[in-house]
Amino acid sequence: MGAPLRRSSLLRKVLFSLVGVFVILAVAISIGLAWQLNRSLRAEFLSKGTAIANSIATSAVELMLNRDPSTLQSTVDQFLDIRGVGYVFVVDERGEIVMHTFVPGIPEPIRRLAGTRSSRSAEAITTKEIQVPGVGSYVDISAPILEGVAGTAHVGMDTAIIAGDVRSAILQQQATLGVVLLASLLLAFVFVRQTAQPLHALTRYVGGIAGKGFQHLKPDPQVERIAERSRDEIGDLTRAFLSMSSTMSGYVGDLERAKDQLAEHSQSLERRVAERTAELVEKNRAVEQALSQLKQAQEQVVAQEKLASLGALTAGIAHEIKNPLNFVNNFAELSGELVIELEDTLAKALPAGAAADVDDVLGLLRTNVAKIAEHGKRADSIVRNMLLHSRGRKGQRTPVDLNALVHEYVGLAYHGMRGLDQSFNARLEEHYDPEIGTISAVPEDLGRALLNLLTNACYAIHEKHKQNNGSFAPALTLTTHRLGDSVELRIRDNGNGLSPEVRQKMFEPFFTTKPAGSGTGLGLSITFDIVQAHKGAIRVDSEPGQFAEFIITLPREVQAAPAASA
Repeated sequence: MGAPLRRSSLLRKVLFSLVGVFVILAVAISIGLAWQLNRSLRAEFLSKGTAIANSIATSAVELMLNRDPSTLQSTVDQFLDIRGVGYVFVVDERGEIVMHTFVPGIPEPIRRLAGTRSSRSAEAITTKEIQVPGVGSYVDISAPILEGVAGTAHVGMDTAIIAGDVRSAILQQQATLGVVLLASLLLAFVFVRQTAQPLHALTRYVGGIAGKGFQHLKPDPQVERIAERSRDEIGDLTRAFLSMSSTMSGYVGDLERAKDQLAEHSQSLERRVAERTAELVEKNRAVEQALSQLKQAQEQVVAQEKLASLGALTAGIAHEIKNPLNFVNNFAELSGELVIELEDTLAKALPAGAAADVDDVLGLLRTNVAKIAEHGKRADSIVRNMLLHSRGRKGQRTPVDLNALVHEYVGLAYHGMRGLDQSFNARLEEHYDPEIGTISAVPEDLGRALLNLLTNACYAIHEKHKQNNGSFAPALTLTTHRLGDSVELRIRDNGNGLSPEVRQKMFEPFFTTKPAGSGTGLGLSITFDIVQAHKGAIRVDSEPGQFAEFIITLPREVQAAPAASA
């Protein structure tokens, strides 16, 4: 308990305040006392000097008149034994010192003082401060002898004795004040100690509340003892604070419980909001998915309508072409038979020399007829495929020779591009795996997918050829492989390739990189759907500016045979 009291700020403040007050009082009292004492002693000394001077002046009248210097000297000397008297001398009417107490001689300031006219004044009493070098400071008191007719008697009162008495009195007074100060400090220490102990205990208790809070504060026996025993203001303060602490502890407990309940309610609310948000997000996702599906369905309906219109137009054109084409094929076949009959007839009718020339002409005619028949059949195949594509009904899966189908459609795409632009030319590289055999597919659907990919490849290499002003050599490579129960087809062109942005969107309906009016953006979308309908997969490998390669993987046999919707 002692250490906290020694560190008590209140104790230090009270003690320092008392010391300061006593120091100020001591200085003030010392100054006042010194001034008052100096004044009193000086008045006392002056009064004493004046009495001595008057006494010497009275007794010196007869001696001066009788010219009895020895008696006058003894009279003067006896006054030196009086405390405070520093010197005594008598001046006659001529201003000469006739009697003095200076040893060994009269100081010069005294001679000058005796020779002044004021020293022989007829006034009753005069005083003057005088400094005698080597001797001291004096108050010179002069009394006239016979009203100044016979001279003056001078008494010098020593001021050093006055100063000594003042110093002695001040020292005694300071000693008394010191004793009083020590006693006051001791009483103050005891009083402040008794006051600081409960205040310190109360301060410690308040600090515990500030650090731990009302609800975690333990009872302090010392504070409770102060509240029980003390009957002064500190006791009242302690009891009031304990009561307030108890009340606040209850309030804080209620607040803590309310806080816990609020936190629990907040967590519950956040959990419910999160659940509701998740439900809304899920519903929003479902709505977006439904909207996306609706848009896709709408786009598919539009595409199907466009394709249906295009199919109807294509079917009409194909029918119109097929009728004259049938006549061409039929008459080509008939012309071939007529050539054979003509050869037989002319061989019998003409001589041998003329028959040889006719045979050459007939050979050329027979070759021309054969070419007409060959290309007529090719045109018939193309028209037949166009009719198959334009029917718009479900195709049936049949065994299909993939190598032959690819070869047929690469020629179709190549000549189709040549028909659009006679400057188109490309190197075709075909590498077919004979182990593939046949696969189960809808030939017209698969042919449509191949035609879309091959047409795009021809377009890409032709555009790059035009961009390079003919210095670029277009090339188209087709490769097939058998991969166990599946087959792989690779269609590679050395055109400008595809950027990553284009590859992300290329299978979306109506997406195209061709100029407006050059494409509908449905080719790759339809191709993707056809490959998916055949339970296959299509992927793209490309390097912008170098090449693009479409890789199609198809199963050789499919149990379920869904038809592609063209």
